[in-house]
Amino acid sequence: MAEVIRAALALVCLGAAAAQAPEVRLEPLATLDAAGGVAHAAAFAPDGSCLVLGGERGDVRCIDLPTGAVRWTVAHSNHWIGVIAFAPDGKTVACKGRRLTLHTVHDGREVADFGANGPRGFAWRTDGAGFAFADDRFVNVVEGRSEVRSTLGFEDPVIALAYAANGDLFAGDNRGRTWRIPAGTKAPTMVRDPRKRPAADTRSIALVLASGQLFDLASDGPLLRGSVEHAFGDSAWSLGVSADGQSFAVGGGANYATWWQKGGEQMHRIEIRGNVNCVAVAPDGESLFVATDDGRQALHRLGEEPAWLPWLPSQVGSFALSPDGSVVAISGSGWILMPVHGGAPRRLAAAVEVAAGRRGSELLVCGEERLAVVDGHSGVEVVGVDVVTVDPSRVAIGPGERFYCGALGALMPPGSGAWIPVPDVLSFQRVCGVDSSHAGLWAVGTAGGIEGDRGALWVTDAEGRTRFQSLDGPVYWVAFSPDGRRLVHGGGRGPSDGSALWSHAVCVRETSDFSVLQESAAHVYGWAWLDDTYALVAHKDGLQVWDARTLKAVHTVRTDALMHGFQTSADRRTIAWTDGRSVFVQRVVLNGR
Repeated sequence: MAEVIRAALALVCLGAAAAQAPEVRLEPLATLDAAGGVAHAAAFAPDGSCLVLGGERGDVRCIDLPTGAVRWTVAHSNHWIGVIAFAPDGKTVACKGRRLTLHTVHDGREVADFGANGPRGFAWRTDGAGFAFADDRFVNVVEGRSEVRSTLGFEDPVIALAYAANGDLFAGDNRGRTWRIPAGTKAPTMVRDPRKRPAADTRSIALVLASGQLFDLASDGPLLRGSVEHAFGDSAWSLGVSADGQSFAVGGGANYATWWQKGGEQMHRIEIRGNVNCVAVAPDGESLFVATDDGRQALHRLGEEPAWLPWLPSQVGSFALSPDGSVVAISGSGWILMPVHGGAPRRLAAAVEVAAGRRGSELLVCGEERLAVVDGHSGVEVVGVDVVTVDPSRVAIGPGERFYCGALGALMPPGSGAWIPVPDVLSFQRVCGVDSSHAGLWAVGTAGGIEGDRGALWVTDAEGRTRFQSLDGPVYWVAFSPDGRRLVHGGGRGPSDGSALWSHAVCVRETSDFSVLQESAAHVYGWAWLDDTYALVAHKDGLQVWDARTLKAVHTVRTDALMHGFQTSADRRTIAWTDGRSVFVQRVVLNGR
């Protein structure tokens, strides 16, 4: 009988524990990709039927020609793509970003992966029976599609490769030198050194062999076509050459691309607004692809208007969720307003930083000379004030609709023009976290602005009077509980240069006297209160639900990617988070609500 009673009591205890554990689930609302990504590499198929692009966030995209439709997209890695190269038969394409992969051209399917070796340096053999790829100061020679047969060592990192028809391999290093490795040997011989002076900052940009001619482009100096020099008047970033070597182009740090035809007899300057990040010449030499550093991409033909291609997705720098969770502003190549429930995105002009606004769909936009609250759906300014500052590090709205501007280190009621300065301890600090409570308190967390500086936690009342400050070390995020009675913050220990992302300690304080209630040595990226008891936490092990009274995880919500940061709506039931590629918006359901 006693055993039955003990078993019954155990079941009751288990039931009570289960009842106390929160039921949390995330219901997906939207996955948002910001347009405007920069193409770092591009190549036409040997038959000219398609163009493959490599973007800034690691996406590889195949564009059908001449329709401009997207055939397929591959999420190659989380690193920009430096090389796109078609095999001579046009059936396989190599993509080199953080790693080197081979893909079938018709559907993008991955057929080989050679691991991490950096975004530069790749060349197919002219017969397609193998290739070579660079890995820092080493060049690996591959037979077929899988087996590394030999490895060559160099004095400096290799960033450009090209094969001659006789099997000789040419390599360009990051000192701008060109080496020749005869077929079947491992003995590089320097054949060209374009450096004008010993201290010149010169590196190889590209090597291309076409119709027996070597095109050699370095960052400092003219394009060399065999022994012939072609000057273009500015820094070089990219080279494109047609199959017969009669049409070639250089793009770089200027508002134009230089395009030669008829073996260099004719030179054309293609005027473009923005620096030219990448060029590629079609096999027949009649079309030129140009991508700029502001994300625009176009096909040019002489005497015709450019044909614009679809934007690549942009890497997510930062983002802001409106108070009602209906709009997300995403920083990629500029700021984009993205409606969560569908609708056309809008560019947000002149924005440097964006944060959550006061209410509804509003967002706080900080430009170089103006702070403004705008409607997130229309982009129209609701209220604003002129400021004198450049590139603020963080802005937010707090009690009494006060602005906080990190670069100025000051508070300001909207429309008053009167800034309330912060203590000197925050001068030159990098603002990492800003939050406010309905009780009228501000909390600002900072990391050291320069090496050796200690970060700080600063709390003021609505009038800007200091209520509490701590100089114990960097503070990477701050969050008031919904009832305003607790302040939780995460930081490190000792001096910081402001470069760390994960806090190494979590601290909960009572806001009446700022005494410490709880502490935990946990690696946490961010904290969002769900109610006065539970919080959603970006932990090194994933997205977790914590009991704020014990600082213990009570539930783990699985995500498919590493979180770089997250924010919640005003009602704490919509969450937006990013993995650096996309912004995911989800509805939080806690205990059935």
